[in-house]
Amino acid sequence: MLIHRLRLLGGLALITMIGNLGCQKAPPGLTPPEPPPVSVDYPVEKELASYFEFIGQLKAVKDQEVRAQVGGYLKKIYFQEGQKVKAGEALYEIDPIPYQATLDKAKGHVLQVKASLKRAQLEEARVQGLFKTKAVSEEERDRAVANLASAEGELAIANAEVTQAEFDLKNTVIRTETTGLVGRTEITEGNLVTAGTTLLTRVTSVSPIYGFWDVDELTSLWYRERIYNTKTIPNPRTAQQLKCWIRLNSPELPERAGVVDYIDPIIDRDTGTRPIRGVFDNDDGFLTPGDSVRVRVEAGPARRRLLITELAIGSQQTQKFVYVVNPADEVEQRKVTLGEVRDGMQEILSGITANDRVIVNGLLRVRPGMKVNPKLVSSK
Repeated sequence: MLIHRLRLLGGLALITMIGNLGCQKAPPGLTPPEPPPVSVDYPVEKELASYFEFIGQLKAVKDQEVRAQVGGYLKKIYFQEGQKVKAGEALYEIDPIPYQATLDKAKGHVLQVKASLKRAQLEEARVQGLFKTKAVSEEERDRAVANLASAEGELAIANAEVTQAEFDLKNTVIRTETTGLVGRTEITEGNLVTAGTTLLTRVTSVSPIYGFWDVDELTSLWYRERIYNTKTIPNPRTAQQLKCWIRLNSPELPERAGVVDYIDPIIDRDTGTRPIRGVFDNDDGFLTPGDSVRVRVEAGPARRRLLITELAIGSQQTQKFVYVVNPADEVEQRKVTLGEVRDGMQEILSGITANDRVIVNGLLRVRPGMKVNPKLVSSK
């Protein structure tokens, strides 16, 4: 009986507690968070030509190794290292005294030979007269003729010696054949110079300057079709004016315009590439041989392009995508097909339109379906 009453009292208490809870007010609802702000921009539409882009290297049109054609002790250096010199300008002088003495000796030898030739001429004329009267034998006549021919040969040799001596004396002054910048001197005054062996310095031309880059075999066929068009050019090895541009590896520096003027006739089978050469003006001397450059080569007519900043491009394995904010301010993921890159702007071939609001930064903070607060910026 006691147990029954305890159970009844427990049930009444439980009912009372449930009733009290039902009479209490529910807590007010939580305020939803504000959508996070995101930076968006509209794609830019521009009329742009098509280009191939490569990495290349600059080389001098002329790079002269200056060597002496005659040997001797270096008497004088006429230049300052690093200065600009003109073709024909004197760079070095080798002691000319031994070569002047050789020239004087050669000229004296010519005078001697001329005197001997004069005697041989007189003797030959005298013997010829006597031979006509049969006063001398035929053998004596032949000897006189041979002596005259020998004297004439001696004079030719003597004149050649003078020419060689004059050449050697002239080349004691060593001149540059190239207009450009002269490098450091490899030998100082008073040291012995060996003809044809000792490297004295180098002179590197400044303007124009060559740019070289490698292209794959398929691209090289395109070049050949554009440059060596045998239907319009009588000589198939004459290059057309195919425009190209180079820039040092800094976006702040301006481009230099030039033309493609040469395609190497041989493909490197180890790399499957063919060297291409362009020529560019460099009157200010800012570009130097050995510089690494970015190269653009025109590849077709201008067309309308859709461009966005490269920062807006995301990747999922091999697939590229962008995030777009729809009219309901919700994030959508759009798969895109990429084209060329122009000054940090990525061409989009498909996937978005010029009216789409593209999220341009903070891609890791958003996800498809997320509500956002778009803030328009301008990358134009």
